[in-house]
Amino acid sequence: TRTYDTSVTFTPLSAWYNEVEATVTPTAEVTPDDYPMPYPFRYAAVARMEISSKNEAEDDSPAELYIYGPCTNPSWRHYANGELVATGAITAEIPSGDYVVISTAGGECSIIEYDIYDQYVRDLYNASDFSSKRFIYLQRGRNRIVVSAGSQDVQIRLKGRIEYVSV
Repeated sequence: TRTYDTSVTFTPLSAWYNEVEATVTPTAEVTPDDYPMPYPFRYAAVARMEISSKNEAEDDSPAELYIYGPCTNPSWRHYANGELVATGAITAEIPSGDYVVISTAGGECSIIEYDIYDQYVRDLYNASDFSSKRFIYLQRGRNRIVVSAGSQDVQIRLKGRIEYVSV
């Protein structure tokens, strides 16, 4: 029997990744029959939506947050492992059929509005809150994004690309 002793080097062509996606649509309005307490206010439809994702990679991963119109001045809060790590807001009216994408995908940070046909409408970067860390990177562990648009219903979607070290 013959044996050969040699060294082997593995060169990755790209990182291995797992694409994750979740969508949340507003639920029906709560009525006094659902919560029969004599409070002096009217219940509104869900206006604060939240979505969660888990990142098991060592590094932060790029993400895209979609906020669908109609809504006015949407804002978001990003929690990682229970800690608030980023907030953001846009001062803009998003009409019905349009949506905004807050993205860190592809190595670029952008806030773009698209129409119902997925066509570019406008860049909302300058309409965003510059005093905040408004761009979302999914951190290691549990990530939760909470979106609000005042008293309006909002549909949201989160897409992430969890990147892992590969050999």
